[in-house]
Amino acid sequence: MDYVLYVARQRYRWWILGMLLGETCNATSGILLPYALGRIVARVTSYRGDPKAILPILVNPVLFFALLCLSELVFGRVSSAIQLRLAPRQRQYVARSLFHHLHGHSHHYLTENFAGALAHRISETSYGTNQVIFAIITEFWPIAIVLTVSNGLLLAAQFWLGLFTSLWSALFIIASLQLSKRTLPLAAAASMARSRTIGGLVDSVSNHATVRLFAAREHEQERLIHAHADELVTVLIANKAMERVRLFQFAASATLKAGVVTASVWLWSRGLLDVGQFVMAVSLSLLIISEARSISRRFLEFFEALGNIGSGVQGILQPHGLSDPTDAKPLRPSQGAIEFRSVLQRSPPSDPILAT
Repeated sequence: MDYVLYVARQRYRWWILGMLLGETCNATSGILLPYALGRIVARVTSYRGDPKAILPILVNPVLFFALLCLSELVFGRVSSAIQLRLAPRQRQYVARSLFHHLHGHSHHYLTENFAGALAHRISETSYGTNQVIFAIITEFWPIAIVLTVSNGLLLAAQFWLGLFTSLWSALFIIASLQLSKRTLPLAAAASMARSRTIGGLVDSVSNHATVRLFAAREHEQERLIHAHADELVTVLIANKAMERVRLFQFAASATLKAGVVTASVWLWSRGLLDVGQFVMAVSLSLLIISEARSISRRFLEFFEALGNIGSGVQGILQPHGLSDPTDAKPLRPSQGAIEFRSVLQRSPPSDPILAT
């Protein structure tokens, strides 16, 4: 996560702030729609006069509803337009930064790691960084606004109903977060396994001449089969953990849906909710369920992306094995001679092959 925050601060922070503003206005407009609809229904159901004379009474609430619809459309498109332009630039910036750091590694590091695996890590890290940043801006932040405003409106309409949905929302998010966190090491292991498989595949294809010279096609095929088997085990373990999280989400959502509808009917029958509040309560509860399930699914994708980023950062952003001293000065040779001093070459763990 530190790397993601570093990328967000380094470049395009004004673009990110613009997206945050757009998503804030978009989410606020969307969550106020059930409230505006409830006002319209309340005025219609409470009116006892001539139906033809009701239109002037409905002008303000209908205009308010229309304005919210327009605001949701405009701010949603503004945020999407920024994301459309930011996503490829940010992905390329991460890829270039990792590529630059990768080429600073020693020859030993580059020969000890599959070229395909390193390329796959750069690709997954650049893509995962975009996923995490946009998940926070376009998913978690708007959902937090929706849940906060929804529960606030329900508390204002009927305290006990609002208290029930508020407690459910808090417990649901905490439980989903904890369960999703457990998938983080599993997602990282699956990412590493995919990198090893792709690295071995690319290495085999790039060295096809050597494979043919040594008649090693069957050996390479067997190696790929074993790599796929190892990858399958790690991916299935991660997928099973994610499926358990989804099972919890659906069970909890069904509980809230049945509980809110039952409680709303009971409160309405006792005269504690009017028709407009009933419509608003049911609409908001269904919206809370939708947003809560959405955020829990995003938790899974979020932690999977963090696992992919962690794999790439740990693999590539290591300190360089060989680096110039901080006070190094540019080399300006005075003559064209090459002299070897204190050079040692060995093939571990054998004895030195060359020493001068």
